[in-house]
Amino acid sequence: MALVEFKYSSDAEYAWRKLHNTTMDGRSWKLDWATPSDFKLMGWN
Repeated sequence: MALVEFKYSSDAEYAWRKLHNTTMDGRSWKLDWATPSDFKLMGWN
């Protein structure tokens, strides 16, 4: 799991459209929007 932060929501939406449900280096990518509990889990307060 990874969290990525974007300065602009339009950049996040573009990344989601381009990467969600794709395959890269033999691995499937599934993107989702983070929730406050996701940030806590990753240690981002």
